[in-house]
Amino acid sequence: MNIEQQKELSDLCNAQIKLAQEYKEAREATASAKTDIDILLVASLPTIRAKKPNVGVDMAIKMLMETNTVAQKLHTQYELQRAKYKGLEVLINAHQNKISALQSLMRYVRKGEQYGV
Repeated sequence: MNIEQQKELSDLCNAQIKLAQEYKEAREATASAKTDIDILLVASLPTIRAKKPNVGVDMAIKMLMETNTVAQKLHTQYELQRAKYKGLEVLINAHQNKISALQSLMRYVRKGEQYGV
């Protein structure tokens, strides 16, 4: 493995670590927003159930967002952070695939050098 390949592999690993940190932060923000929405929802359930006794969770959240701007902002944050961490998953997997491909190539080249190919 030459120095350029080592640097490329190191750079890829560092980029993957950075993406993993962003992923962690997005998951935490998603969980925080979801928890806050759930707390608001539970506090509002008596009022919502008075309007619609057999309301499901998704409909209850929508009914809550009709009049509660905090719930609207939390739901928006939840959806945006959720989309962000799902996108980061794809990027992390792509980095991992490239790292694996480079490692395989390096092993192939090293075996060729061992056998005089």
